[in-house]
Amino acid sequence: MCVMIVFSPELSAQQRWQKIKTIEEVYSLYPERVNHLFQSLDLDREGLQPVKDAVNKGQVVDACNALLAYYRTSNNAKYLHRAQPRPSNKVDSKADSITRDLFVYYELADQVPRISNGQLDWTHQGPDNDIEWAWGLNRHGHLDILLEAYQKTGNRSYAMTIDDHLQHWVTASLPYPGVKSSTAQWRGLEVALRAKNWVRVFYGLLNSDYLTPATRLMMLTRLPDHTHYMSNFHAPAGNWLTMEMSGLAMVATAWPEFKQSRDCVAYAK
Repeated sequence: MCVMIVFSPELSAQQRWQKIKTIEEVYSLYPERVNHLFQSLDLDREGLQPVKDAVNKGQVVDACNALLAYYRTSNNAKYLHRAQPRPSNKVDSKADSITRDLFVYYELADQVPRISNGQLDWTHQGPDNDIEWAWGLNRHGHLDILLEAYQKTGNRSYAMTIDDHLQHWVTASLPYPGVKSSTAQWRGLEVALRAKNWVRVFYGLLNSDYLTPATRLMMLTRLPDHTHYMSNFHAPAGNWLTMEMSGLAMVATAWPEFKQSRDCVAYAK
């Protein structure tokens, strides 16, 4: 069985969110989460020796930089690695709408409001005040729209919006509940679909500076939450179970450096 350790202590940075620009800032705001990340990794894995050395010396920021350097040359999810497009000012109408906080789910368009600290309101339920709309928002399918638009046009605003939205979500979704949930952000189907989109974004922008090191690190710190949820609170049977297990397997194979990845792949079968 795939067993992931729940981590719950959080800093209330989401109450005063602002763009996090550096690895140092991530560690300053979320030291427990970053340390938990390294506890979750198999640092004896080939290629991670520089990470392990820095961790053993207590040089956590150096360890973070070494980990991100490892991923830049990694063959993980090689099929998702993409050459970056030539910069341009070309536009894509669907992506442009998203950059203005306009989303469409179930053929219903609405502008997602910003809460007082400037973050998107990930609990917003759309024009009909329907939780289904909020679930759609938290699947993060719009990140794939932005990624494809960036690849097609080379317009950096689309990749930069991906970076912003990921930081919004990572901070706004704390703390991880660690229980079966039906909230906008933590329901099994949404967890699985969001995780799949994260895989595509993380590796699709592996060679881009627009997905910042700070955001990459923040994504990595949330992966144990996603795998824990999918392996412990999935549906008992049916299409939902299939979707959740495919999400678990995709995350575990995309990031095999986590100690529980092998068990998660086996469990997903």
